[in-house]
Amino acid sequence: MPECVGPATVVVLQITHALADGRRASAIARALFGPPGAAARLPRAPSRPRMAARAAVRTPARQLATIALGVQALRAYRRFGEPAAAVDAPLSPLNRPTSDPAHIAATIVCPVAALRVPGCTVTTTVLAAVGPILQECWPAHSQWAAEVTVAARVPGPARNNFRNVGIDLRIDELDAGRRRQAIGSALRAAAQPPEHPLRRAQQRVRRVLPAPVLRREVAAYPLDQVPPTVTGNTVVSSVHRGPADLRLGAAPVRFTAGFPALSPVMGLTHGIYGLGDTVAVGLHARAGLVDLEWYADRLRATLLGAR
Repeated sequence: MPECVGPATVVVLQITHALADGRRASAIARALFGPPGAAARLPRAPSRPRMAARAAVRTPARQLATIALGVQALRAYRRFGEPAAAVDAPLSPLNRPTSDPAHIAATIVCPVAALRVPGCTVTTTVLAAVGPILQECWPAHSQWAAEVTVAARVPGPARNNFRNVGIDLRIDELDAGRRRQAIGSALRAAAQPPEHPLRRAQQRVRRVLPAPVLRREVAAYPLDQVPPTVTGNTVVSSVHRGPADLRLGAAPVRFTAGFPALSPVMGLTHGIYGLGDTVAVGLHARAGLVDLEWYADRLRATLLGAR
């Protein structure tokens, strides 16, 4: 247990994305383990009868809005076509299903000051470190990209106010400083709201789609189908979880980690979680794909030498 002297207690909090995104999940953890009064800041969930009644009233209007906005999206598609993908990375060994169901995990804990490079965010610093290490693992692969979560800026009380964007990890740039600058510029550009008319029209449709329809679409999605290309060869998710004032009884918090989920076509993920003056990078991988102990040691050394 990094940052701990003597026995340590590990608290595991598992929350489905149907309930909350990273920021809301952090608020729930803060309500459980934070200073007195933290729970009062959480929004109260309505009762089941109230939710059912609200859904019954809203569903007909949402169905009509879905049809109307769907027609607008179709017109936008016919007029403007599909936008070009910002990143269209070739499949890597990390994006192919394996027969081994076992998962492995590792955690790197760093002082946040070590990862604060002038002009860069902590997320950018980690992204710039990941690409060359992946290239060391698989030298024959020509391009590495990451699927990164960014705030979606959706109006209203969205439970999952984020979207995923593809970021080229620029392994062609050998200078670490210039690589960080290039990745940072790409990340800032990708975080902006979509400008393409079709993307905006599709977003409007998703906001009014009735929940049963959305649930059916998600259930029918072929998760085990391997696409010809991917938005990212690995996932990098980053959340700042606030000050280090959490406690379990008399035990103070030292750091907080997280491990983004794997999928049949995503065999390695990275979670970057800040709490107070520490940053923990949680690594989650499918067994047999990568020597995770070596990978964690290599990434730790790179991050601590980033400045």
